Amino acid sequence: MSNDCTLVLSTYDNGEDIWEGFFKALMTQWPGFYLPVVINTETKSFSYPGIQVTVINSEKPNMPWGKRLIEALKQIDTEYILFFLEDFWLDAPVDVIYFEKCRQWMRENNDVSCLSFQWTRGPNIQDGRLERFERKQPDGDYRINCQAALWRRDRLIKLIRPHETPWEFEWWGTIRSKRYPDHIYTQIKESKPVFSYNLSLGGVVHKGRWNKSVVKPLAEQYGLIIDYSKRGFYEDKAAQVKNKGLIWRLRNRIRIWKSLR
Repeated sequence: MSNDCTLVLSTYDNGEDIWEGFFKALMTQWPGFYLPVVINTETKSFSYPGIQVTVINSEKPNMPWGKRLIEALKQIDTEYILFFLEDFWLDAPVDVIYFEKCRQWMRENNDVSCLSFQWTRGPNIQDGRLERFERKQPDGDYRINCQAALWRRDRLIKLIRPHETPWEFEWWGTIRSKRYPDHIYTQIKESKPVFSYNLSLGGVVHKGRWNKSVVKPLAEQYGLIIDYSKRGFYEDKAAQVKNKGLIWRLRNRIRIWKSLR
């Protein structure tokens, strides 16, 4: 197996309670996993049985996400990066054969800098170059994003700015990408996923809290014991307001109905 790809888990110290679930899902859904792993975080260390893990910490405290990631990528010597965030817990078997096809296709097509394994809205161009993928237009929304993706390491470094957060990188990176001739591909929405994970509200965590509808079934599936009280569950405030309004109207109608009896 060609050793030209590293899985990079871009994370942060406060995400430490999410890491075990990420790797349990990875090892379950990808039997015989063979890529080296780099975890990019601030100060924490981590290991997982059966995986070659290197943790690259920040050189200085309070280093911005963009600078941390750039410094970590510069210390990796493989040409390709399989990029993940810590809350993307796999929920179905990885299509390893097709992943290897993607790696080979990247080797043969130097004009392609990224294959994103999650569909992003278009309109996109179905050019037929690679099965299951379509090309992002230069002015397409979220042309650059933080979804699971196969990247050329040097092209990813070129697009990041040291001061950026992940959200700023997605926005400004998309704008910056128009300067370069590289092609960005995204998986076709209806196609079989290479890496399957639930994007409801983002992943197993949303705005720092557990996404209950996603994490609980996965925790049961993987036999994980999680203290949910430390992080709490995300509650959609808009939905709460809407539900309160519905309850208020229902109670008001009941009061009117009772007054008319």
